[in-house]
This record gives sequence, C-alpha cells and structure tokens, in this order.
Amino acid sequence: MILSIFPRACMVISTSCPMGRTVNRGARAKMPISTTGSSTESENSGFTLLELLVVMALAAMMISFAVPNIRSALYTDPLKSTARRLTGLVAEAGQDAVATHTPRLLVYDAAKRTFRLETTAGENGDSGKASSRLAVPEAVQVTDIMSVHGGTRSSGRMEIRFSSQGYVDKTLIHLRDDDGREMTLVLSPFLGVSRILAGYLDLESDQVRW
Repeated sequence: MILSIFPRACMVISTSCPMGRTVNRGARAKMPISTTGSSTESENSGFTLLELLVVMALAAMMISFAVPNIRSALYTDPLKSTARRLTGLVAEAGQDAVATHTPRLLVYDAAKRTFRLETTAGENGDSGKASSRLAVPEAVQVTDIMSVHGGTRSSGRMEIRFSSQGYVDKTLIHLRDDDGREMTLVLSPFLGVSRILAGYLDLESDQVRW
C-alpha cells in the first residue's frame, strides 16, 4: 500500500512542476524590455565635438561681419564723428590753457567751416597764433554757438575763450546734418568736461542746467 502511494505523488509532482516552468517562460516572454540608458542612445545624445566646432565657426563668422558694420556706423556718421572730434578739441583747449598759464581761444570760422585753437593776442597787439584745427564736413552744419555772456552767434568769426585756469563760459555748440538730425555740445564752465546731447537744446533746458 505504501509503495503504491509514492508513484502517485511523483506523478503529481512531475506533472505540476513542468507546468509551472512553462507559465514562467510565457510571462517572461511577455515582459517588456526597457532600453533606457542603453549604450547606443548615450552615444547619440548631445553634440559631438565636430558639431560644436561647426557652430563656433559659424558664430565667429557672424560676429566678424557684424562688428565692422557697428564700428562703421559709429565712426563714419559725420554728425557723431564731428561732435566727438570737437569734444577732443575743447578738452585740448582747456588743458593747454592750464599747462601754459595762457588763455586760449577756440575759434569757428563760418566762411572756412573750420574750428581752430589760437593763443590770445599779445600785449603788443600781435594776433594770436593758431594751432590745432578741425574741418567740419560738408554734411554737417554748425547752426550756432550759444553762451551765457556772449549770446547766440551764427555767422562770421565765433570765439570761445578759455582762461589760464581752464575755465570757460557755459557754452552750447549746435550741430545739424543734412538729414535734419541735431546735436548739442555742452561745455561746462568749471568741470573741464563737455557732453554731447541729442537735439537742439538751449541754456534753459533742464539737461544743461549744471
């Protein structure tokens, strides 16, 4: 009796075990396989060194074309260029007056369209000696020169006097180009600097009250 029971148990075990293995293989076959983090995707993600070099080369080319245009706009604009150069001439006049302890004149000759620096006439009545010059281009007009004590002058010989200490009367030099754009060069009496402002400003404008 005992021997006959064991074969049945073996039969149960032998028939149930293969079925379990078959079900497991089927479940494994249906499980999705994730490809996240695979070596193939990591190799294709991001930029390669060659791509970065190409982008940098294109950016450098764009900058090389843009910078000359910006520089050209800044330095070839006759109105802006004249205003900047005139600022330099004003600074030179004040510095030269202080260095030599001698008054200086910044003179604009409307007929010759030229700014120039001159020493004041000597005690013997000799005319002053001219030095640095600035020719105003044809595209720019000196509308007028306005000062607190000298009034407004727009023709002939127009003088701006710098004392031996470098002081100058509060003065506005008005420039205009052929397109109608205007700029005002402001000479400060005591600060020894000049400013360039857009538009036509007078001595009562808030921007020049200092």
